[in-house]
Amino acid sequence: MNNLSATMMPEKIQLARNLFRQHDKDHSGYLDADELVPAMNEMLKLIKYKYECTRNEITTLIRLVDKDGDMRLSLKEFMEIIDVFVRTKH
Repeated sequence: MNNLSATMMPEKIQLARNLFRQHDKDHSGYLDADELVPAMNEMLKLIKYKYECTRNEITTLIRLVDKDGDMRLSLKEFMEIIDVFVRTKH
């Protein structure tokens, strides 16, 4: 997460960690698209970013950051997707 520390404030990193844990309903240590859509939208709302993600956008973003191609995101990948999404929407 070295590159994220330059783009995400520590409080946003902690928010992301908390949201990840909250939305990992099956406690697998990963978020799938069904878990990720509400997690991502809640994160954007909490950081006062006025946008709501669609499932198609989330699927596209998963493909961008999912290292092993399993269409699930680890915590590190979740933080990367937040970073990618915010940077591409500005």
